[in-house]
Amino acid sequence: MNDSKYKKRLAEDLPGWRDKGWITKDGEAAILASLPAGHAPGFGLAAVVAVLGTLLIGFGIFAFVGANWDYMPRFFRFLLLVALIGAAYGGGAFLQSRNLPRFADAAVLLGGFAFAAGIALVGQTYHMAGEFADAILLWLVGALAAALLTRSVSGTVLALAGAVYWTWVVTVESKIGPHFGGLLAVLIGGSIAVWLDSRMARVAAILALGFWIVVTTMHLGSAYNWPAQGYMAMLACIALTVWTAGLAMTTLPKDKAPRTIKMGHDLLTPALGGFILAAGFLQVALEFSSGSDNTVWIGIAVASLVAALVLAGLAQQRGALRFVDVAAVAALGGAVICIGLWNDADDFGGRLAAGTVVILGALWWISLGHAGHPIGNKLGLFAFGAEVLYLYAVTLGSLIDTALAFLVGGVLFIALAFLLFRLDKRLAVKTAGAAA
Repeated sequence: MNDSKYKKRLAEDLPGWRDKGWITKDGEAAILASLPAGHAPGFGLAAVVAVLGTLLIGFGIFAFVGANWDYMPRFFRFLLLVALIGAAYGGGAFLQSRNLPRFADAAVLLGGFAFAAGIALVGQTYHMAGEFADAILLWLVGALAAALLTRSVSGTVLALAGAVYWTWVVTVESKIGPHFGGLLAVLIGGSIAVWLDSRMARVAAILALGFWIVVTTMHLGSAYNWPAQGYMAMLACIALTVWTAGLAMTTLPKDKAPRTIKMGHDLLTPALGGFILAAGFLQVALEFSSGSDNTVWIGIAVASLVAALVLAGLAQQRGALRFVDVAAVAALGGAVICIGLWNDADDFGGRLAAGTVVILGALWWISLGHAGHPIGNKLGLFAFGAEVLYLYAVTLGSLIDTALAFLVGGVLFIALAFLLFRLDKRLAVKTAGAAA
């Protein structure tokens, strides 16, 4: 549970505890006073609407300029773009001075889009030749500089998204890798995110780094004919290692390593998501098994699982995990390693085993959510539902005609929704009973 949710929940619970005689009025005041001072308001509904409005205004301006571009003198076009970019960033500075940081973020976001449009339109006007990736690099340098100078969270996230897109264009479309320029851009964006002390920006940086690693290794795997199932098993075990490492980081003393604790919390959700994606894609990877040697990738997977178990044991010793959670890490990691070693010509058994891993992992994550781990409940329910739908699509959906498939699918969806509701409710009751 993050600090803002904890403080809100505590403020709601304390009056009830005082009425029951568990604490005194002075004790309630002392508890509330001991909480750290709040930060700026979160990215609430007003900020979301402001960002959407900003994007609509930006698209409207771009559409108008694009429609009348050929009728404008070249010098006037350039002045118009400079004025638009200046107005966006100037407006952001004004809104920041009025203590409206989220609206200032929206203005910086508009400035980033305006800068991108400016590069494209100026290149078109003056018929500049060059690679598309070079234009992205030019925009990325400006976006990172703007994010740093304006201290904008949304600007940082936008720059990280640009780094991801640059990596995709160079690595996937141009088939050049590893793309270390994209890695450098992600690391710079991540450094800005840490400096801004923004959870949203830090998570975006973690996701961008994960994207770079996955895209780069997939490119190398395609170039050197790496075995897909061994690679996915390795990624799944590495994700478990990152998750347990993040959990161990959250158990450090708050007064000695506050930034490390925050980073640990930031790693939890992307790591669990990475495991579920890797285990899910493992089902598909078995269809494209090339029969190549899996020794290296399984070796890395085993080493990662050992590290994950050591970290999980440390987290359990510090009270952050139960013994059953450590056993679940061992079972899930061992299962994906065994599936990675699957060599049978008939891949149905391996795919079924991988699907079972996803379902069991989802049930474990739901129990983690009810035990107090953030996102575990929602992520587990989503993974469980997605896997059941996938199994339906590749089995029943391919065996019966379309009309009957829709009918059966609708019934299964309703049954699945009821099952998830009952499962969530049952686990909540068990958790409440154990806490009592």
